[in-house]
Amino acid sequence: MDSKGNCCWIDHRDDFISASAAVRKEIRIPDIAGYRTLKCDFHMHTVFSDGNVWPTVRVDEAWREGLDAIAITDHVEYHPHKEDIPPNIIGPSKSPNPAPGT
Repeated sequence: MDSKGNCCWIDHRDDFISASAAVRKEIRIPDIAGYRTLKCDFHMHTVFSDGNVWPTVRVDEAWREGLDAIAITDHVEYHPHKEDIPPNIIGPSKSPNPAPGT
C-alpha cells in the first residue's frame, strides 16, 4: 500500500486490476478505550492448497472487504500448484517456518 492507503496493482491471470480503483467497504466496529479494533480473517486458502484464487487476489479481496489483516492458511499436505513455485527462492538456511494450522 502507498502512503494514502491505496493498494498496489494486482496481477491475476494476465489481467491487471487496480485495487485503488475498487471501492473499499468500511466495517464499523467501535474501538475499546486504549485499543484499536482490527478487522481480520485468519483462515484463508489459495490455489496452493484447496482454495480457488491466487494469494494476490486474496489480498485484494481483503482490502475491498475492509479487512486490516489476513492469514493465508494453506494446507501443507496438499499442493496442487507446487510446480508454479520456483525452488530455493529463499534458500535452505533462510527458509521460513510456517505456523501450524488446524
